[in-house]
Formats: sequence, structure tokens, C-alpha cells
Amino acid sequence: MAGTLCANGLYVSSFSTNQVLSYDSVSGVPLPNTINVANPTGLAFGPDGNLYIAGGGNTVYKYNTATNSLSTIGTAANGLANPDGIAFSGNKLFVADRGNNDVLEYNGSTWSVFASAVVSGGGDLESPTDVAFDSAGNVLVTSAGNNRVLEYDSSGNFTGNFVSTNNNHGPFQPSALAFGPDGNLYVSSPGPDSNNVPANQVLRYTGADMFDGAFVGHNQNGLNSPAGLLFDSAGNLYVASRLSNQIIEYDSTGAFVQVLVSNGPGAPTQPIFMALDPPFASQENPEPATWLTMAGGLAAAAWWKKRRAR
Repeated sequence: MAGTLCANGLYVSSFSTNQVLSYDSVSGVPLPNTINVANPTGLAFGPDGNLYIAGGGNTVYKYNTATNSLSTIGTAANGLANPDGIAFSGNKLFVADRGNNDVLEYNGSTWSVFASAVVSGGGDLESPTDVAFDSAGNVLVTSAGNNRVLEYDSSGNFTGNFVSTNNNHGPFQPSALAFGPDGNLYVSSPGPDSNNVPANQVLRYTGADMFDGAFVGHNQNGLNSPAGLLFDSAGNLYVASRLSNQIIEYDSTGAFVQVLVSNGPGAPTQPIFMALDPPFASQENPEPATWLTMAGGLAAAAWWKKRRAR
């Protein structure tokens, strides 16, 4: 690894090159900091200012931004199997544990595992890839294996499908979640094409199963297998385009802004999740003491303005 965290830095997990790479979040110019981790996936800045990384070998790491050192905080020994998206809520780290069809919750002080963050079997969770929170503390989890987004209360009890396939507008193999500054939920839907849902879109929902259209349309501007989603403080959306090795930026209306990071020298290979330096992440109506990044991932925080219809 080299260097320190960079102001205005966008950090990207480059799965196939075993690195977390950094770029200027405005220009896309590569920055000097590179962190070497086998098959990195989820990224999240913690309340301590350090960068947390889910990676290969069934491990979650902490990258200490003061000492530029990497340490292990979670392994297969305490239940991890193919960790994917990660997110903080207060001082607790939540990990989408894809290999075990579970979400694990870690104490951010001792790094011991509290327990599963969701009740076993609740909602038929299958291959979770990302996790996010609404303002009431409910946990939303992508269930990629059955094409849904599930909702659990703060005690881990399943409360219902937040996004299902019953309305013909559900995501297919949803890979990431983000709450936008508008309070709506955005979901990466890489596909494949099926029924009424084309592949390679970012879908928007204003409430439980309240489909509001494709925010980023089918293959828009070269989007290919969208993964991590991230909003910046201006309300622009960054999308990791996994199979085109790009980071694509869209404005708050879904209009194309730029290919921030283009495929080529210095680009990530199979980018999955992203994280912004905390001062440059979206801070609109953040839940107190809660850090949400994507995930892979995870999502920038916003108050859930339009509550789910029950």
C-alpha cells in the first residue's frame, strides 16, 4: 500500500486487480493512494475516519488512515463467507454475508460479532449483496438470489418486501442500494433482461414497491452490469459499471454528466463498490451518528421522507 487518504478522494474496489484504487472525485484523475487487498468488495468509512474493506479470504479489514496500516477485524472464524457490501450505523458495522445468506453485525469498539442482524430465515434472504438503513433504523438488504430488496426492523425481524418482483418492475440480481438526497431508494439492476425489466439499469423507488421508473436507463452511456452506487454532496450519482471497467456520473435528474473513470491504464478492473472521503460524501439530512456508504456500498444517508405504505 502507498500514501495516505486523499482529500476529495473517491475510493473504488478493483476486484480483479486485488486493489482499492483512488481518484479525484471531480476530474477522475488517479490519486497516489493504493491499498492492496485480495478481491475487495464493500467499502465504508467508519465514524473513526478509517476505511473498512470487505475482501477475499472471507475477511473484513480496517485501513488505518493515520498509520497507513491494514489490520483484520473479521474472518471466517467469526462467521464470514464471501462478505460483500458493508455499512456503518453508529458504531456498528453491518456486513452482507453473501455466502451464508446473512447480515452480520459487529461491535465497532471490540470488533466482536454481536449476532446476525436479521432473524434466521426471515424473508428468505438469498445471496445478500448490500445493506442500507432508513431514518427509522430499519435495515434494507438486497436479496440477489431471488430478485428482491427485503426490509427488517432494528431488532432484525422481517417486515416485508420493500422491492419485490410482483409488480413487474423489480430489479434482477440487485447488487447495490443507495438513498438519494430526495429520500428515495436507488437500486442497481444488472440483469439479465427478463419480463418488463431490461438489464443494466438503476431503478428508483419512492416507497415499498412504489416503482418510480429507471433513473438510469438500459445500457445508458455504456453502463454494463451496474454495481455500487454513491451520491455526492451535490446530489450527483456515481455508478460502478463493473463489466466496462468505468465509473459513470449522472446528475440529480439522471442525465449523463461524464465517464469519470474510463477503461484503460489506471482504471479499476471489475469495480464493485465505492466510498468518498467523509467530507465530500452526501450529508443531506443524515441520520444522527450514522454513516452510510455504498457498498458496495453503500449508500449516502438521507431521511426517509416517503414512508413505506403498510
